[in-house]
Amino acid sequence: MATTRKPRQFLAVWNDAGTEVKGATFEESLFVEGEFWKNELTSVAPESFSEFGTMFSNQLQVQHDSLVAEKTTLLSEKATLTQELTATVAELTQEKNGLQSQVTSLTAQVEAKAEQIETLTTEKAELSSSVSTLMQEKSSLTSQVGSLTSQLASKTAQAESLSTDKETLTASLSAANARIANLLQEIPFNPREINVDSFKARLFRVLETEDVVRMYAAESDLVLKQIAATIANWDAAYPIRLDSEELQTPLGYLVHIDLLTPDEVVSLRRDATRAEAYFAPEE
Repeated sequence: MATTRKPRQFLAVWNDAGTEVKGATFEESLFVEGEFWKNELTSVAPESFSEFGTMFSNQLQVQHDSLVAEKTTLLSEKATLTQELTATVAELTQEKNGLQSQVTSLTAQVEAKAEQIETLTTEKAELSSSVSTLMQEKSSLTSQVGSLTSQLASKTAQAESLSTDKETLTASLSAANARIANLLQEIPFNPREINVDSFKARLFRVLETEDVVRMYAAESDLVLKQIAATIANWDAAYPIRLDSEELQTPLGYLVHIDLLTPDEVVSLRRDATRAEAYFAPEE
């Protein structure tokens, strides 16, 4: 039976700097009767692998340096990314706070708008009711306007008719007044009888103001006081007779006390004109 020893695994150990091999072991297997049998690891002297160790150590150093540089770069990038991430987080936090504030404000606005909408909806309903009522009132007023317009047209026609009648009556009245004036001119009158108002007008035209005051303010002169009372109480339903003793006697007394002159008495007793004359009232 042929037995062949073949390596299966090699384990090398380098120093901390990775520059040389500190030791190595070599795992071998026995090939017995066509099958491999695992054998214990067998130590192998480092000298036997010096060339391999040197080559592997150099490559490992290169990889180590590369990894260290890459680690430094990654740490720098990590620091930069961490700083950027911190700044970004701060910005996002600030934006989040701003957005939360905006959301709070918008929420309040939405609630206010909702209240306004509710109020406006209520007002709209009230306005709709008011509009309906006003439309009914408008319809009623329109009907009333139509009725009043019809009445106005009727009243206008009546007014035009009455205006025509008025013109006719005015013309008739003017003619009647002219006839009355003519008839009055034909009515005879007594020029020695004057109506009360006309005689009072004559009297107060010749008397001075202080004379009138004296007449009505007399307290000690009983005759003058009686004359003033008679003048004040003359009955307009009767004439004043210019030639009567009832008139001449008080006029003579007024001359006697210097309230009148003889010429003024003559003027007071002159004939009455038609305008001053007394006409008995019709019964």
